[in-house]
Amino acid sequence: MSQLIMLSSLKEWLTPHEYFNKFAFPATHNLELALKCNKSLTKFLENLLNTNISVSVENQEELKPNLNRTELWGKVSIPENSPIIARSAWLISNNKRVIYAYSEIAVTMLDRSAKSAIESKIEPLGSLFLNRANDVERTNIKVTQAKNVNLSLVLSLDLNTVFWCRRSLFRVDHQLSARILEIYLPECCTA
Repeated sequence: MSQLIMLSSLKEWLTPHEYFNKFAFPATHNLELALKCNKSLTKFLENLLNTNISVSVENQEELKPNLNRTELWGKVSIPENSPIIARSAWLISNNKRVIYAYSEIAVTMLDRSAKSAIESKIEPLGSLFLNRANDVERTNIKVTQAKNVNLSLVLSLDLNTVFWCRRSLFRVDHQLSARILEIYLPECCTA
């Protein structure tokens, strides 16, 4: 598991609406919209920023079935006995990292085309699902703010930097296919 997803000083995970009303509101309207986005975040950012977003996969590995880390995902489990592809990636806009994404994908829920695309490491996960399946939805969107010392060190940021974080699920044909954690970097959606 990537050390860059270790969150600290975590407030509770809530829906965007609940979190914004209870704790804090995003600094910009664009960041608010990105945190609420229920489709492909990559496509949303491309439209918002009027530029291409590329993905740079840092690490991809297969994990054991029945892995359930409640500290990260709550009570949501990948389908039982499914091997998991864990993927850590950066979304990049104009040569700047804007999102750090960690995903766990149920291998048994992938068709050959989707598995091949994941193995190629060039396509963002949301685009991958939305371009290949008829019935895809992003559900259980929850946000929080947290510190991440390891990520701050990698990015040469102050160790007290607070990041907006979002977790969600991709369901394909009503079946849980992936869990996604996104950490929004300070450069994301600043306008």
